[in-house]
Amino acid sequence: MKKILVLAHHLVPYTPSYGQIARHLTLINQLAESYEVHVVTVKGNKDYGNFGFEYSKKVKFYFSKDINYFPEEVSRPISGTTKASKALYVVKNYGFLYLVSLINKKIKSMLLIDRYEFSAVGNFYKKTSTVIKKNNFSIILVMTPPFSMYKLAYLIKKNFNHIPIILDIQDSWVVPALLKNKSILAKRSKKIEKRSINIVDGVAFNIPIMKKKYDEFYNIAHKSELFMNGFDYEYHKKNKINNNTKLKLNDKKLNIGYFGKIHIGNDEYFRDIRKFFNFFKKVDKNFKDKIHLDIYGHFSGNYKKWYDFVPFSYRGKLNFNDVSNHMNQYDALMIFHSDKSRAEEVLTGKIFEYLYARKPVIVLGPENMIEARNLIEKNNLGIYVNIDDESHMKNQLNHLFKLKYNNLLVSSFNQEFELSSYSRKKINLEYLDWINKHTNT
Repeated sequence: MKKILVLAHHLVPYTPSYGQIARHLTLINQLAESYEVHVVTVKGNKDYGNFGFEYSKKVKFYFSKDINYFPEEVSRPISGTTKASKALYVVKNYGFLYLVSLINKKIKSMLLIDRYEFSAVGNFYKKTSTVIKKNNFSIILVMTPPFSMYKLAYLIKKNFNHIPIILDIQDSWVVPALLKNKSILAKRSKKIEKRSINIVDGVAFNIPIMKKKYDEFYNIAHKSELFMNGFDYEYHKKNKINNNTKLKLNDKKLNIGYFGKIHIGNDEYFRDIRKFFNFFKKVDKNFKDKIHLDIYGHFSGNYKKWYDFVPFSYRGKLNFNDVSNHMNQYDALMIFHSDKSRAEEVLTGKIFEYLYARKPVIVLGPENMIEARNLIEKNNLGIYVNIDDESHMKNQLNHLFKLKYNNLLVSSFNQEFELSSYSRKKINLEYLDWINKHTNT
C-alpha cells in the first residue's frame, strides 16, 4: 500500500474550532481507505474533544511542538483615544510587562507572516524530516491554514525534491489582500507565497474565485484544481435529529443562531462582531425586542460587557452531534465575516450545514462578500446584510421579522435546493483521483 504524509498545523482534539479543519478530517479518513496515512500535527496544551468525529484507526500520528499555539488567547480590553493614553491605561490596569508584551507582539506582527512562522515551521520541518527518512512516501499533502504552512511546503520540497507535494490552500494570503501593500511584511509574504506555489507539484483550492485569481496571478492553471467546499452530508443525513433537546426560544422574536468561531475587540480578526453589536447600541428598544441572537462556539474577547446593549446570548460550545438539532430550532442562521480584504472568497462549510437545516441564511459582511452572497441571493436561500450600512442592517432584519410575524418566513425562501452535490465525501473522491495522479509509483 502506498504511503501518504499529511501535514496540518492543528486538528482535533487540540482545537476549539471544528469548522476550520472539518475538511481536513474527512479527507484524512478517506485517504486511509487507499493509503497508509501518516499525519504530522501540533499537540496542544488542551484537549477540546473530538466534536463527534473519529479518526480511522489506520491513521498514524506524529506530534510537533508550537509554543505560540494558544487558540483561546484572550485579548484584554484597552481604553484611550491616543497611543499614549492607551499605553497609560495598560500600565495602570495590567502592568508594565503587559505593555512590553503588546509592543513585542506588534513588532512581530509587522515582520512575521503569522505567529507560527518560527515557533511551528522549524519544529514541523524537523519532525517531518525524521518521518520522511523512515518511510517511503509516494506523496505529501500540506494543508493550510495557517499561512506559515506555505513556508513549510517550500522547505520540504526544496530538500526532498523526489517526493511530489500538493499544497492545499483553504484561505487566500497575498492574492488579493496584500498585492498593493508595500510593507516589509507584505514583501516577505509575496516572496514566500510565490516561491512556495511555484515549487510544489500541485495546488488545490476550495473556492472558485480564489482559484481564478491565483491561476491568473501565478500562471498555475496547469497544476491547480478546484475541489469545492462542502459539508458532511451523509453524517447530517444520518444524525439529523440526534436528541430531543428543546431550546427555550421566544416565539415573538426573530431568533437567529450563529454557530462557529467569533471574536469581539480586535480589528485584525476576520470575524470581529463589533460593528453588528455597535449597531444594536444605537437602535431603539422596540427594535431590539424583535430580535434575539444566540451564539455557539468559541467566543473570544470581552463580550460580557455587551449584554446590556445587545439582544444576544452566548451559549458556549456544542458537541458536533448536537449541532443539527439546535440549528433546526432557529428562525434564521447567520454566517459572518468582517475582513473586507478577503471577504469575496468566504464560502465556508458552515453555510451548507445551515442550508441542510432548511432555514433562511443571513450573510452578514462587507459588500464584496461575493461567493456567499451569490449562493444565497441567486438561489433565494436567505438575505444579505451589509455590516457597513446600519440602515441596511435594520431594514433587512425588519424584513425577516415581518415575514415571521406573518408566518411567511419558511415559504418565502427556496426549500428545494439540492445539497447532495456539496457532500465532502463525494467531492473528496475527485480529490483522491487527482492526488493519485501525482503520486510516485
